[in-house]
Amino acid sequence: MPLTPEQATTLQAKCDHVVATCPQCRSAYRPRELSQIFFTSGKRYSCGTCSRELTAQVEYHVETCRNFAKASGR
Repeated sequence: MPLTPEQATTLQAKCDHVVATCPQCRSAYRPRELSQIFFTSGKRYSCGTCSRELTAQVEYHVETCRNFAKASGR
């Protein structure tokens, strides 16, 4: 399930570190880089180099990141 607008905003504001790495080409992405890909490709996150799907990695990061948890009150 794609991130909610609130989650996407929190991810941008509080996670200034790698949140997804492409398993195919090993490109690493921070939230700001992913947001550019997200807005050009639709409702999913994908690798800007090889187009591999990264949405599940971003969602997993949101569920496990301490910075995100603190910012969202979890």
